[in-house]
Amino acid sequence: MNNQQNFSIAEKLNALLRNLLLKPLFSLGLIALVSVVMHFNIFTLDLQGNHLWRQSQTQINIQNFYRHDNNILNPRHNNFAGSENNIQRMEFPIMQWTIAQFHRLFGESITITRICVFVIGLLSVCGFFQLMQVLFKNALLSF
Repeated sequence: MNNQQNFSIAEKLNALLRNLLLKPLFSLGLIALVSVVMHFNIFTLDLQGNHLWRQSQTQINIQNFYRHDNNILNPRHNNFAGSENNIQRMEFPIMQWTIAQFHRLFGESITITRICVFVIGLLSVCGFFQLMQVLFKNALLSF
C-alpha cells in the first residue's frame, strides 16, 4: 500500500508539473529564472569570449548611435581614415539602434546592453513558441 501511495503521489506530481509546463507564461518565467541564475555574474562584466569581435562591433554601433548620430540609416564605425564619412552599410541595425535608445534613457552601460539582449532572447523564445503553436496546433508539441 505504501508503494501504491508513492506511485499515486508521483503521478499527481507528474500531472501537476506537466500542466504547469504547458502554460506559456510559467514556462517563460522558468526559462527566464534559470537563465538569470546562470548568467547573473556575467551581466556586469566587460565584453569577452570567442565572439568578442562581433560583440565589440555591435557595441561600437550602439555607442555611435548614442554618442554621435542617432539616425538609424547612418550606422557608423570608428574608422575615420582621414575622411568625414565613416558610415558603414551593413545589416539593418534595428537592434543596435533600439538598445542605443535605452542608453539614452538609462545611461551608457554594458549592463543595459546585456539586459536588452536578454529581453530580446526571451521575446524570441515567445515568438518561437507561437510559431510552433501555429505550425503544430498542439501545445505539447510546441514545447
